[in-house]
Amino acid sequence: MKKYIFVILLILLFAVSIASIVYNNKKTDNGSIYVKCGNNITKSGAIFIFDNQSDVDLDLDDFFKIVKIEEDAVIDLNYERPNLAGVGTSFFKKSISEKKIIWNYYYGELEPGRYIITFYFNDKQYNASAEFFIK
Repeated sequence: MKKYIFVILLILLFAVSIASIVYNNKKTDNGSIYVKCGNNITKSGAIFIFDNQSDVDLDLDDFFKIVKIEEDAVIDLNYERPNLAGVGTSFFKKSISEKKIIWNYYYGELEPGRYIITFYFNDKQYNASAEFFIK
């Protein structure tokens, strides 16, 4: 019984977190950074569109996190600390940019399902997340 209550509380907590992560992203003092997944999604990577509406230039950290969303659980995927090929990638203020992310090197090929990827900027001062599906 305690296990079921814990799972329900975990799901509710994560549902609230997802709502704020996916739809609000991290607001900078002078705006927001938004990210969404493009149409070219594979089991090994995807192209993401970064919309920096803030008044701050943002540098992509060398770290991103992927979680898998299942009906009754949120699964934190195991990884070696990713080091993006584009470390030092900047998203200039008031600009929209695309970035190809290959997670296969860090997570392996993803199984079909629903996922959320979180990117970090300026030494984890800011973050933005996007939901995507692998068919």
